[in-house]
Amino acid sequence: MNTISARAGFLLPSALLCLALFSGCQEPLPDADLLDNVWTLESIFAPGEPIILVGPARFVTIQFSDDSRLSGDSFCNQYGATYMVSENGALEIGSILTTLRGCLSNELHHNEDTYYLALPQSHSYRIDSHVLRLYYDDDSVLKYRLEV
Repeated sequence: MNTISARAGFLLPSALLCLALFSGCQEPLPDADLLDNVWTLESIFAPGEPIILVGPARFVTIQFSDDSRLSGDSFCNQYGATYMVSENGALEIGSILTTLRGCLSNELHHNEDTYYLALPQSHSYRIDSHVLRLYYDDDSVLKYRLEV
């Protein structure tokens, strides 16, 4: 047997053993309802602050994919980030990356800044009847709706 065949004969079983041992160590997946749906933001609520309502003229969206990435459209820009859901349902969203288009008004700019500050602070989520709530800070909520 040549050296290459011997190495392949050793490496293949070793690779299969590693795969078998570590296949159960994947990150837990979020609810199937969360994945691959486009959720449209309805409101941003933070205690003591005015509620930001998002009208139909401005579609702010978020979409979670099964590769631990999220993306969407905001008030003025597109954005993306990584995310992770732990076994106990805790949510962790990484730093937000955005395009650099300017906003057409100070109000849109303020709303976008508020959104980009709130989103990575999200620590948990809940889905009820086509409504997704991302909870951040103590009692603050980003509320999205799934159009069916």
